[in-house]
Amino acid sequence: MGTKIFVFSTIAITLLAVFYEIALKDLIFITLGVGRPHQKISEFPYKCTRLHSPLLESCEDMVLDESSQTLYAACSSVKSRRGWSPGGDKYNLTSRDGNDHVSVLDIDNPGLDGLYNLHTLTITGNYLSSTGGKGIDIHGLDIEHLSPTRLRFWMINHRPAVDEFGKVLDGNLVGANSTIEVFEHEIGSGELDWVRTIWSVVVQTPNNLVAAGDGGVLITNDHTSKTGNLRRLEMILGGGSVAYCNLSSPNCTYALTTGFQFANGITRINNTILVAHSAKGHLTAHTFHHSNKTLAAGTKIPLKMPMDNLSLDSKDDIYIAAFPKVLSLIQAMDGAEPPAGSWVEIPSTVFRVRRQGEEWKVEKVLEDIEGVKLPGSTVVVHDVKTGALWMGGVASPFITVCVPIS
Repeated sequence: MGTKIFVFSTIAITLLAVFYEIALKDLIFITLGVGRPHQKISEFPYKCTRLHSPLLESCEDMVLDESSQTLYAACSSVKSRRGWSPGGDKYNLTSRDGNDHVSVLDIDNPGLDGLYNLHTLTITGNYLSSTGGKGIDIHGLDIEHLSPTRLRFWMINHRPAVDEFGKVLDGNLVGANSTIEVFEHEIGSGELDWVRTIWSVVVQTPNNLVAAGDGGVLITNDHTSKTGNLRRLEMILGGGSVAYCNLSSPNCTYALTTGFQFANGITRINNTILVAHSAKGHLTAHTFHHSNKTLAAGTKIPLKMPMDNLSLDSKDDIYIAAFPKVLSLIQAMDGAEPPAGSWVEIPSTVFRVRRQGEEWKVEKVLEDIEGVKLPGSTVVVHDVKTGALWMGGVASPFITVCVPIS
């Protein structure tokens, strides 16, 4: 009897130890941040201003064209994102307002209203949404120059799934019918000219993307499964992938399918691809092999905090939006809807990662643990010219610009 108890106890202790290493340790110390030191925004040398406008609500991702000092933001409304956000398993079509848009700011010219000549881009050409019209369900975006005055836009579009008769299907059962949209834009114009819609079985749960520099694009899938119980376990067990698509080919392929834990933000420095693993609080750096469009296994860069999008500036510094108190973000997206004109204040952290020789240096450059200025940032863009940080948040009805205090 004593031997059986000993064996049972040993097995139980071993299983608990394994469970702690696989799930509990990261949940406690990375996701929840137990024991992690934090700072108030007043401790940093920045003056931060919130910019309020219906056109600057729920801006999940942003990119800066430094040649024209133009900021492009992928925006929606918080109410719409709370209902229709496939990456967060939200498939309530009645909340989807169909008003997602690309907002544009001329960041060198604040104007009299302080909104930097804010306007949106109009989609032109033969683009059609799955439910008709020009509506787009925009998530991540990236740009690349085709000429000094013309840009290519790559954008993730979380379309509702429809059957062959155009009837909208239940997203809880089938997920979204996500696509990659390709547009061109003449700098200074008000139009996005549609080029192509890319759909592929290897781009099932796209979260973010980056131009590959060869006419193609690399896309993170944040999950391996679109729906089902196994999808929920991927935050613990791992899941996700990186796919590659090219305008000159009808087919997309997997660049890498292993080693991810909620693959999220992605960026590129020449042939080095960096991917955010939101569930585990680290980045991985991979070599991109152009010959076969694959990624080598990654080198881990720990930040020890849940994170979202990555943004690269012209100095090859990477700016990362992170969540020091992730439960606040969950409350904003999943909790009771705040009264009109109010919102959930979400703490934010900004990291900078830069390469120094063969090493990667991680620095905290800004933190707002009280959530008094920053927008629960899901993206941070650095303007090299002025040193300003531009931030948007998927769950916030404003963006924030922080200017360094000299």
